[in-house]
Amino acid sequence: MLKAKKRSLDPMADELLVKAANDNTKLSWDMHEENLPHCGFGEMGLCCTKCMQGPCRIDPFGNNADRGSCGRDAAVIAAENLSLQFLSGLSSASEELKDVEILKESQNLHSYLNGGMNLDAEEVLQKTFDHVEKVYSKLDLSSENNIITNKFDLNKKKVVISGKISDQTVNMLKEQEDVEVYSLLNEYYYEDVKPLTNYGSQEFIVMSGFPDLIVFGSGCAKPSLLELADKYDVDYVYESDLSEFDLNDVESSGYMEIDYLDFDLKNDYEDKLSEADKIALVAGCNNVKYSQDNRLKKLTEHLLNSGYTVLTSGCAAMGLNKYFSEDDEIYYLGSCNNTTAFGEIAEKYADSKKVVAVFPELSQMKAFSQAAYLAKKSVKTYVMSKSFIPPYPEFKDIINNTNPALRIKTEGYKLEQISGILD
Repeated sequence: MLKAKKRSLDPMADELLVKAANDNTKLSWDMHEENLPHCGFGEMGLCCTKCMQGPCRIDPFGNNADRGSCGRDAAVIAAENLSLQFLSGLSSASEELKDVEILKESQNLHSYLNGGMNLDAEEVLQKTFDHVEKVYSKLDLSSENNIITNKFDLNKKKVVISGKISDQTVNMLKEQEDVEVYSLLNEYYYEDVKPLTNYGSQEFIVMSGFPDLIVFGSGCAKPSLLELADKYDVDYVYESDLSEFDLNDVESSGYMEIDYLDFDLKNDYEDKLSEADKIALVAGCNNVKYSQDNRLKKLTEHLLNSGYTVLTSGCAAMGLNKYFSEDDEIYYLGSCNNTTAFGEIAEKYADSKKVVAVFPELSQMKAFSQAAYLAKKSVKTYVMSKSFIPPYPEFKDIINNTNPALRIKTEGYKLEQISGILD
């Protein structure tokens, strides 16, 4: 039980982590622990597998290799690795845009990251951050509603969407008379579809037996969900195979109570922001390196105690909903996909208020690219998780020259450090 409490603050954790241990079921935390200690070269962004001449690794102490087999030095390898992370995080936004110019720019960037005459480290990152800014600036977020429905009928067949599913599929599922549709995470906005939890707790939702069927699309689902679904008798299907799947074969498990199913955070923040002296966005995922929701909860408590009005989005919003209520000055901005909308809010109040964005437990590249975008919009943006970048002062200068409001560190930020900075 003590180990369970250290792994997660989630109200479901105590019972289900013990259940997983008794069932000899491996969860994300177990797989993380089996991978320790992590590769020191990888943690500092100094390893490279982009061609068949490697893998190469740069000696951070300067005693051995200072270049890869192709001739790239430490700064270039680290910059290109970082660039690939941001480009990966942009993939869903780029796909949504269906913009030929964006596609060409992305391909051009990838060509520089794929052998040949490489750009220097600063130019790689400058082009990448400019591309991040262009993609998110073109994204139309106006159709998203910042209200999460609390409408549900748990006696119907509970179909849970995981990731990005086409509107056609969502509508088909919603039209079924005996089906209630949910979203596993608050990753994408689906009208009248209730999200259930945040990134770190998705395994708990499957273990609880809540879903009668999971429909998988592309997104932030953990691969372990497939094994958990098999083990705990939860049906699942990929969206591409749904046309061959008979929904009549799915049986309803009946009522399954989860204490935090209701979503209580407020969404009417316009008037409050105009009155506030300090505004903070709390966003991002969970990261298995840290006790789940711990940084998220404590950082938000500190912000509230320091007089910030807090906006939150995506998985962070689902996490905060577990621990705070409508009595707290926390307001719902939208899904993870809508996080970048904070850029417009920040621009509006930049000259009159203190405005910051904090990603306490960031783990997924989509959230990382969103953080880079907000920083490009001149929002002081703090990524608290460890970042895969070398600790050299020269590389910190490169980051500062290309995106000065992006605050990332090799070792990450501790809660105490962030608290002192944000006071």
